[in-house]
Amino acid sequence: MKQAGFKKVHLPLETVRSDINRQWNRRHASTESFENALQSAIRAGFRPRTQEINAFVLFGLPDERLEDVIDSTLYAHHMVGSVIPMLFSPVPSTHVFRKHSDYLLEEMGWDLQDLNGKFLPFLEYNRRSNPDLQASDYLELEGLMSILNEGKVLSRAVDLCDESISSSGFRAAATTIMQKNTHKNIMAVSL
Repeated sequence: MKQAGFKKVHLPLETVRSDINRQWNRRHASTESFENALQSAIRAGFRPRTQEINAFVLFGLPDERLEDVIDSTLYAHHMVGSVIPMLFSPVPSTHVFRKHSDYLLEEMGWDLQDLNGKFLPFLEYNRRSNPDLQASDYLELEGLMSILNEGKVLSRAVDLCDESISSSGFRAAATTIMQKNTHKNIMAVSL
């Protein structure tokens, strides 16, 4: 691809949690596969942390924890620098779609044309285990990923440990999301 003139590659990262990948029957979507693809891109001449290699991070999946999305985002950012947020859309004939088709088609009454990730098809489903979950939580996650991509303007990846406004903002927002969800989990356990 590099020799053919491609300037960028985009690598998918669904989640860093291997148990979730196994549960979804997504053996090919492992952290190991991501790292192998990254090393192949680097050997081909693409450079990480320069916007030449980007990582898609999925979110809005059934049974996900927001902390896991943040972990996946930070991992992708550390490895490649550029994180592309990708809202999950269930694709008919996949394992996830078949497993949740009763919820999607019958309970929620979604039509196939409604299964666009922008509609957050699993928001209500995920509220069963996290009743305080809001659509705004997903928008905040997308915003956090966008903060990391400030480097697109700078032609370099954001350093999350520096004292820039973006880095400080990301750390503060990530801390807020983590505390919010940890508090909810503590309340649920204590009940």
